[in-house]
Amino acid sequence: MIETDPRKTALAILNALDNGQATLDRLLTEQFDTRSSKMPRRDKNLSYALIFGVLRWRGRLDWIISRFLKNPIEKVDPSVLNILRIGVFQIFYLTRVPESAAVNTSVELAKEAASPWEVRFVNGLLRNVVRNQEKIEWPDANTDPLLWLSVDQSFPTWLIRRWVDRFGYDETRELCEHVNTIAPLTLRTNVLKISRDNLKELLQSAAETLSETVHAPEGCLLYTS
Repeated sequence: MIETDPRKTALAILNALDNGQATLDRLLTEQFDTRSSKMPRRDKNLSYALIFGVLRWRGRLDWIISRFLKNPIEKVDPSVLNILRIGVFQIFYLTRVPESAAVNTSVELAKEAASPWEVRFVNGLLRNVVRNQEKIEWPDANTDPLLWLSVDQSFPTWLIRRWVDRFGYDETRELCEHVNTIAPLTLRTNVLKISRDNLKELLQSAAETLSETVHAPEGCLLYTS
């Protein structure tokens, strides 16, 4: 059955990935590229933001979550952990989502997928994150620069170490930042129907930033949040 709630959709796809049920492209195709999907574009965009955001920042999210756990993060049920990741991602990265909404919607997800005590656990941990997010202890960049970069940019420490050995620390940091940067959507204007300037005017409301391509005289770069 095709899910229509954006957060439930994100959770289902993240859980399916963890369980090795299918590849990400297949899961996305089954969910979104179907005539039976009635999810509005706004909700689709939220689902995509949650799915790719959690995958991109999973290491950093897990570090945050682990700061509020008494036991190792591996002890948390995988589905509950994905709910926590979705909640923490919204708190730290989706500025248009109120923190209260990030907590409450995550609790609602837990009510459908977890036991009552796990629902209380999700609620308590996320509220604790909201209250104490400024007090989170991060790795020390001076005493353990590899761990700091690993957490800051959400890459495995073993990969950071390999890149640092090969490229050096500064270049590795730049590489991580570039990989984590969401690329713009590049559009080519159909000048038989519209000019690039007029196209830019039409797209302004849909873009966070809109610019012209440097080399292609008919291109636009569309950046969305």
